[in-house]
Amino acid sequence: MSDGYFLKPPLSFSAQAEKLISEGLLADKDNLVSKLKVVNYDRLAWYWYGFKETDDNLRFEPNTTFEMVWQSYRFDRRLRLLVMDAIERVEIAIRTQVVNFHVLRYGAFGYLKKSNFKYPNRVFDTGKALNRFSVEYCQKSMNDPLIEKYKENYSEEKYFPFWKLVELLNFGWMKNIFLAVDNDISAEIIKPFDIRKDIMKSWLESLRIVRNICAHHSRLFNRRKLYDVKMPPRKHSPDWYEPVKIATSVNKGKLFPILTILGYMLKVIIPESGWMSRLTELLENKNFEIVPKNIMGFPENWESSPLWNFDKKTDQGVKNGNP
Repeated sequence: MSDGYFLKPPLSFSAQAEKLISEGLLADKDNLVSKLKVVNYDRLAWYWYGFKETDDNLRFEPNTTFEMVWQSYRFDRRLRLLVMDAIERVEIAIRTQVVNFHVLRYGAFGYLKKSNFKYPNRVFDTGKALNRFSVEYCQKSMNDPLIEKYKENYSEEKYFPFWKLVELLNFGWMKNIFLAVDNDISAEIIKPFDIRKDIMKSWLESLRIVRNICAHHSRLFNRRKLYDVKMPPRKHSPDWYEPVKIATSVNKGKLFPILTILGYMLKVIIPESGWMSRLTELLENKNFEIVPKNIMGFPENWESSPLWNFDKKTDQGVKNGNP
């Protein structure tokens, strides 16, 4: 129950539309009401906030139409879907590599021994936590035919083999497991990316944050402080480093550096995916010209980065139907 400080009354969809129009938003009321019925007022507020006058948050800038706000919302939705697609590929690829190296060395249930994880983290004991989760998952009904089949065939088994267990864990688990494996295992995993382990840690943490934003359908494109991505040192830098360096030094925590490292990781994992082309196509879509790229941290010369151009000519991932 409220303590009485919040005095704003709830408004009907019609009253919400009238309020926005009274504040200077150019819109057809019926169309505005139809949109407010399917997208919450406060959700859309994140998108029209950028169209409010800086000295008076109650008024929209002159000539602001609802279509401008709606296109920003549509752009962000399409961007989240693209980013989620890329993060899925990265997560599955890294997870597959981590587990494969670990089980080949320590066996299917090697994750149960604390000594088989080397990352010194007093807060999160990876081996102990995996042990606990494996028992819990083995005891509950998963409504998954493959899981239930395993439990039927190995009814006396208390645990899942590592390669089956990881398919039940989230991105944060994948990151913690990567950090916990032996250094020579993690070295093999990051070798194709030509970066250090601490750099990969930073990248995975940034992708974990962005993944959660996308998974909860939250606003992504104009976030001001996502994650300050760690970059490789200048003497050991991939060809896309310079534009990212500019963006991270001027616009720390914004989206451009994260999109760039995500594109680079996909270039290593599945270069034929065509993901960078699809992302560039969205950014250059004339329907979304209203969305300023600088709000996402894009520097003026972002198109010059080799990473943002390497798959434009062929886009084989899209043409050949590659995953």
